[in-house]
Amino acid sequence: MVERTLRSLAAQTYEDFIAIVWDDASSDSTWNELQRVAKLLSDPRIMVLREEQNIGMTAGFKKYSDLADSVYVAIVGSGDECFPSRLAEQVAALDEDWGASFVATATETIDEVTGNSFRDETHRKRYVDNGDLTRAVPFTHGSVMYRAENLKGVGGYDTRYKWCSDWDLFHRLLKASRGIYLNKVLYRRYARLDGVSYNPEKSLEQIRYKYLVALVDSSPESERDAILSAAAKDLKKVVSVFEREIARDLSRRRVKLHFMGRHRQADDLGRIIKTEYHSAFSDEVQALMARVLGSFGLAPDRLITAARSFASK
Repeated sequence: MVERTLRSLAAQTYEDFIAIVWDDASSDSTWNELQRVAKLLSDPRIMVLREEQNIGMTAGFKKYSDLADSVYVAIVGSGDECFPSRLAEQVAALDEDWGASFVATATETIDEVTGNSFRDETHRKRYVDNGDLTRAVPFTHGSVMYRAENLKGVGGYDTRYKWCSDWDLFHRLLKASRGIYLNKVLYRRYARLDGVSYNPEKSLEQIRYKYLVALVDSSPESERDAILSAAAKDLKKVVSVFEREIARDLSRRRVKLHFMGRHRQADDLGRIIKTEYHSAFSDEVQALMARVLGSFGLAPDRLITAARSFASK
């Protein structure tokens, strides 16, 4: 899994970069594999580092992006791939537009279980502003390259967010700048069974953090610390005003799982929705229809796109 990521970095047409690859005190063979591949590639631009204790994803992003001594900082997810021209095209985009603080690209998603390939992002415009982040981040976090000056100027990633720290960061960046979106697939993301989208409990927690971001963004800056402090003690209570929206988002994720043929995970998520929130009859009907459609082997990207179009009406 990590080999394809490192090989895609070594194959970049843009050569002037340093890749910091960190292992977050993994308990499996990841660290040994990173060392093996790094030795095999023998590319001085690729540095593999290991944390002695697990610090968490957001803290890792914060630590290593803050350490970067460069004009730009790009993110790459573990196990994912960058197309060869990714860095070159993103550097060119930011070089040409100093009013932009980051650039994202279109992404191809591969379901590692079914082998299905599809595009899952929703953005199509050239630029990104705060209004585009109302419902979700409309592009993949791993496809993003930041202007380091802007990234550090707003304080970087906020480690108080276990999930959705990227969404919070984009909001803060876009209050004083704009983002660029390259509607060209330059990043390939692999959807794995251990990913948050396929874990019902993690999905619930992630979506609650999503609405914590929305609450913080809509509140005065002076209230930010107090809200995040309260959320650290009782996240569910802090975002309780968004119960309907959270239940809706969970139901949509359940439908998406059915479309992708992940019926067991969808059923588990359905039980969580019923336990934590009220499950509307219409949501149950939609889930049943999604299960049936997902069993036909239809292209999941078309089903997901159709569902989004229906939901927006």
